[in-house]
Parts: sequence; structure tokens; C-alpha cells
Amino acid sequence: MMNEMIQTKYGALRGVKKDGYSLFAGVPYAKAPVGELRWKAPEKPESWEGEREAVKFPHIAWQNPHTPPAPGMPGINYYQEFYSNPEDIPERDEDCLYLNIWVPDETVEKPEGGFPVAFWIHGGAFMGGYGSEKEFDGETYAKNGVILVTVNYRLGAFGFLYLPELAQEDKNGSSGNYGIL
Repeated sequence: MMNEMIQTKYGALRGVKKDGYSLFAGVPYAKAPVGELRWKAPEKPESWEGEREAVKFPHIAWQNPHTPPAPGMPGINYYQEFYSNPEDIPERDEDCLYLNIWVPDETVEKPEGGFPVAFWIHGGAFMGGYGSEKEFDGETYAKNGVILVTVNYRLGAFGFLYLPELAQEDKNGSSGNYGIL
């Protein structure tokens, strides 16, 4: 595994070069929505000096942990396929506004005009999910000439709590849409 460097307008990122692609994981797209920024519109991230490590998946938004299905319960539950290994599930934290980016390497033919970009927003009814779940792995996308970007966003009350008091504090009189902002 080798390092891959790219320059962004916020600073240099050091990702991981793999066979046929590079991965830049945990790229901030906003300031951490904690403290004074909780229940506020996101703000642009701070620039950084030197290089920022982007080699492991970031925190995920607070959510209930995935659990195995109860015996005899009907329906579909993907616990065994996607959530049974605790090492595959990042830590939960309010500091969760990050992207993961898979980029084709020089062995993939670049089309005129550049590579297409796919942007994946995970499901989960605004209560669960995250952009680094196993089923969203961008390796195949990148090896086939597509840049894949996945996103983590605020969930549950941290993303969608509506209170009139919060709306009064907002310059647009809005509240309850922080997850989509």
C-alpha cells in the first residue's frame, strides 16, 4: 500500500494508492457540527497546514447500532452481510461531516473531458447508515473509470430536530433540516 497525494483548496491530502485506484477517506466538507455549531447550518471546513491523512474511514453520525435479527422475525436484515464485524463499523460521533473519494489511477484510460463522478448519499431513513458501508465500496467504480464520492451527514435529532427556538436563532428562520443542508 502506497501513499497518494493531492492538493485541495483547503490543503494537501494523503490518501492510499491501491491496485487500480486511490482512496481518500475522511475528507472534511464542513466544520465539525459540535458545540456552538450543533443545530446550525454547516460551515466551510478550516484549511490545514502540511498534509492531512485521508487513509481511514471517518466517524459516522450518531445512530443506533445495527443488531442481528430477532429469532423468528420476518423481513430482511443485512446484519450478517454488512454489520457483523465490529472492525468494519467506524466510531459514532457528532463530528461526522466527511466525504470518501475513490479515484481511478493512471492505468485507467481517462475519457476526453475527464472521469465522470458518481455521488452516493446513503439511505437509512435519516436515522442510520454511512458512506463507508461495505456495499458502497468504490473500488469497482474507480477501476471502471468513475470517481465515486460517498458522504456522511447528520442523522436523527442532530440532523432533523425542529424547535421553534432554533428557528428564531437562524437567519432564515429555519430549523430541522441540518442533515440535508
